[in-house]
Amino acid sequence: MENKLPKKNRQYNPVVVDKLARKYGVTKTFIRQSLRKDRVSELSDTLVKEYKKLCNQVEKALERSP
Repeated sequence: MENKLPKKNRQYNPVVVDKLARKYGVTKTFIRQSLRKDRVSELSDTLVKEYKKLCNQVEKALERSP
């Protein structure tokens, strides 16, 4: 048997993923693969950076609301 670690099921912010899919005209699957580093391209790097930026904005907005 091979000594492989089990894959973690990560959950990504669906609102941010949907917004990026519409903005860049790519599938949600492609965005999730880019976030997992299964895809390597300039667009993937851009998607990862923008995903992090948008998630931070969402976090800040949630902190400010009562």
